[in-house]
Amino acid sequence: MKFRRDFKIAFFDVDGTTVITSEGFVRRPAAEALRRLQDSGIMMAVASGRPQVHLKELDKVMDASYKVTCNGNCVLDREGNMIRNRPISAASFEALRRYAAERDVGLAFHFLEQTYVYHGYDRIAAHYNARTKEKTEVYKDLPSQDRHLNGTPYAYPYNAVVAVDDDEDLIRFVETLGDMRTDSPWPHMFDVFNKDVSKAKGIEAVLAREHLTWDDCIVFGDSTNDVEMLSRAGLGVCMGNGCDAAKAAADYVCGRIEENGLAEAIYDIFGV
Repeated sequence: MKFRRDFKIAFFDVDGTTVITSEGFVRRPAAEALRRLQDSGIMMAVASGRPQVHLKELDKVMDASYKVTCNGNCVLDREGNMIRNRPISAASFEALRRYAAERDVGLAFHFLEQTYVYHGYDRIAAHYNARTKEKTEVYKDLPSQDRHLNGTPYAYPYNAVVAVDDDEDLIRFVETLGDMRTDSPWPHMFDVFNKDVSKAKGIEAVLAREHLTWDDCIVFGDSTNDVEMLSRAGLGVCMGNGCDAAKAAADYVCGRIEENGLAEAIYDIFGV
């Protein structure tokens, strides 16, 4: 397959694309390829469901000009300036807190600077410790449940992480909120975030700021929350380990992440 090489900006998903989640770091071939691509002059950016505090391993190998975080709800530039700010509404935030207490489920919120566990710390900790291997402290217990009351400009969170036994009960509950939706990256683990927000909308905020268009960007992803950006980019690249929906939306499916698919794709497309 012959590729264009005139892209101005590249957006990279994290889990399953740049980072094998169970390892928690960027493997050397991918890290070296990302550095070569950045050295070639293309603008580098992140597009992830993670908050910025969960991006420290990627920060070690890539100096991102922009970070589209929390599925597009929070977009930051290199200096940490907020260019898109769409927190969970106060009403839905309180409803999620009540739901967690009544059902006794795990509940954490991604705030601007930290992930705080509001209910069921052991369940949330078990998820992160077993699956994400971040090698850094990315979540904290907050039994006082008062982070949203600290009076800062960004007091409310951008995503909720909910650990449940009954998936369908949570899905039905979120539907009643009206303004929220779910994505389930792991069994019995859900991201809950604003219904009208996506990584693609976060990318649009970056493109507008840089006076670029979708045709100027290449995106790399693997999951359901990458589908829209994969279908809209000038070139959408899905990992070989990606889900069927992401593969269908992409222009190109490269090798699997554990087989150095990202590094090979960067070389095949950009020649670096």
